[in-house]
Amino acid sequence: MSRLCRGMALLLLLTLPAAVQAQFDYTTANGQITITGYTGLGGAVTIPSTINFLPVTRIGDNAFYFDPSLTRVTIPDSITSMAPVINKGSK
Repeated sequence: MSRLCRGMALLLLLTLPAAVQAQFDYTTANGQITITGYTGLGGAVTIPSTINFLPVTRIGDNAFYFDPSLTRVTIPDSITSMAPVINKGSK
């Protein structure tokens, strides 16, 4: 594999976490992350266990409220507190 191809592959791997993080609105407090919203394309969504090396520990009020594009939300073990997250837009 050429150096250019290896470099491009590495860049892709390094930007992947940023792309995943960009799907979520969040706040930081006391070194922990609270998910406050979702801005991705929908489908099956996996909440990351860390963002910017900080643990994601809470899902805030209405974080996924009325998003009919969501089909499944996978919640990591790092979540210790969750507000009601029922998706009123789901069928």
